[in-house]
Amino acid sequence: MNMSSLDSSLQAHSKLEKETSNSVLLKERVEKYHDLSTQMSEILKVFEQRLGKLEQSILPVYQETEQLQKRQQNLEATLNCLETVLAHYDVSQEVCNLVHQGPTEGNVGVFLEALGRLRSAMEYFLHHNSQSVELENVTSLFNTGCESLNNHYRMLLKKNGSALKPVELLDLIYIEDDSSSDEFTSFRQLSQSTREELFTISHWLEQNLRFEYTMIYSTERGEVVLRSLQHLKDHQKSNSWGNEALVSTCLTCKERFSKCSSVI
Repeated sequence: MNMSSLDSSLQAHSKLEKETSNSVLLKERVEKYHDLSTQMSEILKVFEQRLGKLEQSILPVYQETEQLQKRQQNLEATLNCLETVLAHYDVSQEVCNLVHQGPTEGNVGVFLEALGRLRSAMEYFLHHNSQSVELENVTSLFNTGCESLNNHYRMLLKKNGSALKPVELLDLIYIEDDSSSDEFTSFRQLSQSTREELFTISHWLEQNLRFEYTMIYSTERGEVVLRSLQHLKDHQKSNSWGNEALVSTCLTCKERFSKCSSVI
């Protein structure tokens, strides 16, 4: 019994020493952790102070850089405005030869672009320097270009405006007479490229309030209709169809005149 009590006492004493040792070790580690935390706090505090000083040093540089960027943007905008203004002053010399040469078939876009530049220059001088010689120059050149464009429009219509053969015209008339609907057969004289070019020119002229092309179109296409009818009349006479047939056909032609003008 005494031996058992002694063993228990020794075990308890051993556990106590072990717990004491662990407690001392834990205390040392806590103190070490505390020291590390204190050192880290000091480092962070110093870093924060240095970062604040750096921010105070960089902030004026940042503000100055921002101001320089704004100045650069203003300078670029000013240069762009100057280039635009100078272009208005130079446009007369740059497009003078092209305008006097006139547009070329199949390449009218280049000519219209030149007239567009002249129109922009006219608007600029009209609003900013209406008494300038430059306004007179660009206006005169613009009007010359529009006249050249009208002449080119007329040339395209003349070039592609041959009269219909009597047989073709009679076919159109008879087909229309036999048709039960309001539609009539179309006979196109103008090629696709020519129609597109005529449309481009007329659209540009209308957008720029130049409506002379309407009279040119009606005159030229009207002459085609009249020549076509005259050829038909001469054809009937040469074939001796007789007065009654001639009068009947001529009346039919007269009734279809308005439709033929749109067809050809």
